[in-house]
Amino acid sequence: MRRWLCRVGGAMLAATLAGGGARAAGCGDLAAVRARWADALQRKDIDASVALYTADGTFFEPSGDIAQGAAAIRRLYLAVTQRFDSRIVLTSQAVRCAGAWASDQGSYAETLTDRTSKAAQPLRGSYLMVLQRGSDQQWRIAAQMWTAAGK
Repeated sequence: MRRWLCRVGGAMLAATLAGGGARAAGCGDLAAVRARWADALQRKDIDASVALYTADGTFFEPSGDIAQGAAAIRRLYLAVTQRFDSRIVLTSQAVRCAGAWASDQGSYAETLTDRTSKAAQPLRGSYLMVLQRGSDQQWRIAAQMWTAAGK
């Protein structure tokens, strides 16, 4: 884990120094990855969701829990989609890239509706996606971090 954090930290430092706006040059269309992620979650398409991550991808939940690797991310998505319906809007505020690494950070607004009780829970906060370009030139999520705004 320490090696991974050092690798990602170095890539993020390089990406920050490279600068970038909502669509940084050389990043390709990271907005498409973001859109596919939200669409797969809302459709409860677990296979499509997991395919958007690197094999050793990490999902950092607002609670501090961590799902690392495809199997753990699959279990997380199964648990969430079996219990909740999600409607989420991601608003990217900065995209940066350096070589095979990129970041997309912004805010989100989500409504989670409990499938049994039908109770809706509005959520909002910030997100950070760290993406890695694979040998197939496709961007995949290496790490995804979420905050939850206070009530």
